[in-house]
Amino acid sequence: MDMDCPDQIKQYMAFPFEFINPEYKAGLDFSMESLKLANQGLGELKAGMKDWPQDNFQQMLNMVVLGWGAYIGETVRRSYPAWTWDFPDPSTGELPQLVHEGLGGVGRMVWPAAKMALARLHDDELDVALCTRIQMEEVAQAITRYENNRELWEKQLEEPT
Repeated sequence: MDMDCPDQIKQYMAFPFEFINPEYKAGLDFSMESLKLANQGLGELKAGMKDWPQDNFQQMLNMVVLGWGAYIGETVRRSYPAWTWDFPDPSTGELPQLVHEGLGGVGRMVWPAAKMALARLHDDELDVALCTRIQMEEVAQAITRYENNRELWEKQLEEPT
């Protein structure tokens, strides 16, 4: 797997990718299509979570969620260069997030990548690939609407509320 990404993202991905099905690992190429494999891999992990050692269960869960969240986010960043990583001050305890900057400001995914990974481990219905695509489209549409109607938005910002 090509690991040409920010160091913090690389570190997050290291642990969980040691333990994934080799069949999936070969297909994890940071393409949007590979998010289907990520979804399947998370589904398999969910099924196996009952066998994880209880003494460090939460630590393992955190590392898996951060790793798969990093993979999902890095896939978006590589597939659509308008999306970039936003690394908050480490003292805040916040995780890196993907942002999409446009003339209207910054768009963020409602479901950050790590949150999608966690939700997939707890909910059979969540489809990481579909959820990612929908969010990217929604943010892109909002930014495009702003860029195509800038005068209207600027006028609304000037008016007192």
